[in-house]
Amino acid sequence: MKLRSLATPLLAAGLLLSTLGCSKKEETAPAATGSYKIDGVLKTCQAQAVVNTISGGLQPYNELKITLSTTPAPASGAEFMVLSFIKQ
Repeated sequence: MKLRSLATPLLAAGLLLSTLGCSKKEETAPAATGSYKIDGVLKTCQAQAVVNTISGGLQPYNELKITLSTTPAPASGAEFMVLSFIKQ
């Protein structure tokens, strides 16, 4: 009787510990880097995206703004390209 009462908690603990190895691994986020070509010059950049809901005027609208910043920054100063998409 004592063996059975001791075996149950040990079995439960063993099953619990065995499920820890089956946990889902986190997926890595895609890198926020890219490139674009302007005036025949290829620029490497970091990308940042922001979504806003703007409620000015009669109807609200959504704006997706993607900012590309040149990396490394040139000696002449920071360079940015901003793409803006608007949807009512």
